[in-house]
Amino acid sequence: MKLVLSNADWIALIWFQSIQEEAPELVKEDQAAAAWSKARRDENEPSSVAVAQAKHISESLEPVIGLPPAILQSRSYLMIFMTLLFLIGMTSNLLGPDEQVNLLYNPLMILMAWQVIVLLVWLLRGLFLRLFSKHIFMFSWAESILRLGSRLPVPWSSGLGRKIRKRFWSHWLRQRKHAGIAWVIRYVHLGFVSVVVGCLIGLYLRGLVESYGFEWRSTFIQDPQTVQDFVAFVFYLPSMVTGVQIPTVAAAGEWMPGSPWIHLFAMASFLYVVIPRLALLQLSKWSLKGREKQNLDPFIRGLLAEATLTNIQDIWVLGYSYQIPEVNFDWLSARLRAACGNGQVHRQKVAWEQYMADVEFKTSTWCVVVFNGVQTPEVNVHGEFITRLVHDLQEVHARLSIMVDCSLVPSELMNSRKETWRVLLSEYELEMAWLPLESGTHPATAETALASVMIEL
Repeated sequence: MKLVLSNADWIALIWFQSIQEEAPELVKEDQAAAAWSKARRDENEPSSVAVAQAKHISESLEPVIGLPPAILQSRSYLMIFMTLLFLIGMTSNLLGPDEQVNLLYNPLMILMAWQVIVLLVWLLRGLFLRLFSKHIFMFSWAESILRLGSRLPVPWSSGLGRKIRKRFWSHWLRQRKHAGIAWVIRYVHLGFVSVVVGCLIGLYLRGLVESYGFEWRSTFIQDPQTVQDFVAFVFYLPSMVTGVQIPTVAAAGEWMPGSPWIHLFAMASFLYVVIPRLALLQLSKWSLKGREKQNLDPFIRGLLAEATLTNIQDIWVLGYSYQIPEVNFDWLSARLRAACGNGQVHRQKVAWEQYMADVEFKTSTWCVVVFNGVQTPEVNVHGEFITRLVHDLQEVHARLSIMVDCSLVPSELMNSRKETWRVLLSEYELEMAWLPLESGTHPATAETALASVMIEL
């Protein structure tokens, strides 16, 4: 089933993940247990439970580390951004020193020229470079802007808060890249529209209280007919739509009444800038829709999986040819009980090339198999055991997690041995939690790791 999370939900989960990875000591075990208990009591959907827990812990740590970037979730920032650009556009005409505007060189003409450049590049990219790139022009620029913005410092944040925020942006750009791109594109297009509308409002306001006019000057163009041909081309469509005739261009430096030119500039701005920008914004939404993959980090996948462990009654820990030390088993049992909120933990050591005895699986069973990472996985030994176990669990639709204890694996063999286990388990469409039971793995990390690899058979 497709996971449905709001933007605010994603922010809460990724912020909690960043806290857990950057400063796990801040999340106390009893605090996490209380948050889980409250979330499971107040919410019904697993995703809502996980989000509620993340928000509860994050809010309790706000005095220490602050809150996640509000700009990603608050529309008020977009309104402030648009208002600021609107005022900039309006004052560009409203506070001008002269009573006439250069017909060829003014803010609206510059904005329309820039719009033409953007559209031409966008079309060329779409027509000629689409075969060489999966993203259109604006998407690559939007991602660059997003990455640049994520590196900007936050002066009011504490040292630890800055580290967590930096990690948050790293996770966000990886897991929510397309949502971030859409966010940047929305700001760019709506910001550009705000500037143009501000220029028009400023033009009309100044024309209302002053005798405002236009003129043209040029070092290289001397013939008024050349300028007439240019404005006839630029304003042909606006003139057709509004019915306003294109005035005759006077000689260089001569004053021309502003009213008809203002109306033509207004319609040209809407036809050439505002409407295309809003169309590009909608097109970007359609293009990005469905691109966001459900590529969850193991931590968040485990957090969401933990929220489904509400009906577990029995937890079976099976050590395959591995006697888990008592202190490690007690620690693991506590992690498993914390992950599901209840459940009785049982244990059994399974002998080499043997199968367990006197174990009854039920729908409410969570089976956790622990392999010793020092062992070399063998298809005809470990593989046979997994095949038989999966078959038995499938009959009752129980849950299964595979854990490989890597605490005894030499550091020089760690990567190769981990890959060997991964390859073997992938043959059975299983994942593993590669955890050291003897090195003091943080409780929440272990719990989410075990839950992230859990499958319901």
